[in-house]
Amino acid sequence: MIDAEAPGMHTFTLGGAVPYPGVRHAGGVYLERLTQELLSRGSVTLAAPDHPANLEALDSADPRLDVRLIGRWADGQSTPQRLLARALGVGDRLLRRFDPTLPPLTFVAAVYFDRAFRDELRRADCIDLQWFEFIRLAPHIRRVAKNARINGTFHDVLSQLYTRNAETRPSEAARWQRAASTAARNERHSLRTLDTVLTLNAKDASLLRERGAEQVVVVNPPLAPRTPTTITPLPTPTAPRVVFLAYFGRAFNVEAAEWFVREVWPLVRSETPDATVELVGADPEGRLDPLLDEAKGVSASGFVDDLAAAYGRASVVVVPLRSGSGVKFKTIEAITHGVPTVTTSVGAEGVVAADRIEAVVDDAPGFARATAAALRHPIEARGRARELAAAVSDEFGPAQFSTTITEVYPVTRPSIDREHASVVLPYYGDPADTLALIDRLREQEGVAEIIVADDASPIAFPATEGVTVVRRAQNGGFGAAVNTGADKATTDLILVLNSDLEIGDTFVRELLDAAAPLQPAVVSPQVVKPSGEPEWTARRFPRVRHHVVEWLSPLARWRHLPFMHRAVGHVTDLAEDGVDRADWVIGAALLIPVAEFRQVGGFDERYHMTSEEVDLQLRLARVGVNSFVANPVRVTHVGGGSSDSSKRRQWLVTARQRYAVKWGGDATLSSALAVASIANFVVNASRQLAGRDIDAKATLNYELGLLRTARAQSRATEPTA
Repeated sequence: MIDAEAPGMHTFTLGGAVPYPGVRHAGGVYLERLTQELLSRGSVTLAAPDHPANLEALDSADPRLDVRLIGRWADGQSTPQRLLARALGVGDRLLRRFDPTLPPLTFVAAVYFDRAFRDELRRADCIDLQWFEFIRLAPHIRRVAKNARINGTFHDVLSQLYTRNAETRPSEAARWQRAASTAARNERHSLRTLDTVLTLNAKDASLLRERGAEQVVVVNPPLAPRTPTTITPLPTPTAPRVVFLAYFGRAFNVEAAEWFVREVWPLVRSETPDATVELVGADPEGRLDPLLDEAKGVSASGFVDDLAAAYGRASVVVVPLRSGSGVKFKTIEAITHGVPTVTTSVGAEGVVAADRIEAVVDDAPGFARATAAALRHPIEARGRARELAAAVSDEFGPAQFSTTITEVYPVTRPSIDREHASVVLPYYGDPADTLALIDRLREQEGVAEIIVADDASPIAFPATEGVTVVRRAQNGGFGAAVNTGADKATTDLILVLNSDLEIGDTFVRELLDAAAPLQPAVVSPQVVKPSGEPEWTARRFPRVRHHVVEWLSPLARWRHLPFMHRAVGHVTDLAEDGVDRADWVIGAALLIPVAEFRQVGGFDERYHMTSEEVDLQLRLARVGVNSFVANPVRVTHVGGGSSDSSKRRQWLVTARQRYAVKWGGDATLSSALAVASIANFVVNASRQLAGRDIDAKATLNYELGLLRTARAQSRATEPTA
């Protein structure tokens, strides 16, 4: 079930993590703040790898965020899909040894083969790629969503990171040099596909311009405390305490802690014997444990929810990074909290006003002297830190972040009227049902106008007060009639209704309200039979197997069972309330956005009375307009109000064949149905021999005749009545 949100632009984010409050790594912190900003302006769907950390994160993620986990453990996959995903996972791990920035192969496969994923790409107003591995999907995405706006956020420039790894790890230098060369080449290639390039500091922006980016937007992450009172003043610790905050699941943070504790800390203790150091942050693999035994005055407190309290305990914050790339959130957080900060040049990289940080030192003796000096003179050091915090906090505050995001991300849809609709009634036959429906519509809130499209009915629809009647010169079927009526619509939405519906007094208002947050979208109410049984409003796009199961008459006795409904493409697990997405919804009652309806050319008039709504919704999905069922809104479909029952089965078979001709698989469909007819004949012949009142040969000839006529008519370029 989909939880509808306030109208706004829809963003589809692809990244490595599911964001949630209190996420433990810097990239996740940025993604959480960005997601909250985007959710305040519209809807967000996020696709992330389906690994245990993301599965756990689902419990804490914002309920407004629609999360899709992509990978071998994903729910709802068939056995072949699961096997494919598992194979892709193995291949991904093998190939990543040669190309560490390889885009996740499960995501590449989803771009090309996952229908729901492709629909989401086409639906999105903005596709947001976080981290370079996902930015590398941009050329693939562009093939599917040709007109989409694609943003890519470089959390760091990996070619620089790998170059540094080659310098700091001599035994692996050749491997990292190859990785750096490959990453630089892929960075240049991916940049050509992005509409907007974002990064988190000016230094990385310069590197990306060297790779070919024409314009790069620098987004300062909103890491400053939200109110100045949390900056000034922090309490001065009673005992000298050094704090290093980091996520120790990252190798470069562990390496930094090892360097500081083993090479710097003994020198600090020699000058300030009562000082202690606290390592703050999650250590999922216990890699800090040896350090706690090696040196005196060293403790680890693990993950903490309250960073302000951790900074409040600190006389000095150290950022002793020796490798890595990108802006260091831990440095920005420390200086914006008004704590004296000692860092290496790597830790200061890309930080605004880095020259005003307490100290930037790369050698162990110098790092120790600067740390000890700040510990010995805490009042002076804290005063300088508060001045720096006051100077830079606005740049890293929520207001500046919101301003930048507003400039970069589209946050409002083109305004449309979601409160009113033009009702279009296709008409053929006896006007009684249509006139009765008009009477029920007249007083309904939200009805802007009523248009009757007379499809050259033998009984012309009578002139009716308050109703626009458009009569076609030639009968063309449901789609042609709706196109004729829609041409006269003056609103942004049309509500197409069969004349054989029974509706409630507030039906139109309820449907418009349910659909408003989803627009642009095709929205249907839940359609039920007079008995209250479902009409199976939501359907899967047609497959050959759906038609074969329906064609096999021996299966008729089980067609009431849920598994048989699923076998013919019916969606059987709709929620009782809320909104559910579907591949397509039946055409008895359809709320359709006019601009997009006209953009795709309306209904294909070569169909006659069936499959035209499937074809339309497939074309709309390909331009980002998806289909939904508003489950609490109900209408009753009486049936038989606007079509010739004597011709319906041939229309049905021809329309399905025409759909297969248009979208692929026509030869497979006709052959499969012919084989199914032979299977029907075998069963019917045995029944005839057993004394049943059935003519097996006549039935076979009838079914094969339907198929022959369908094949002939389905390739006609003009509508066939």
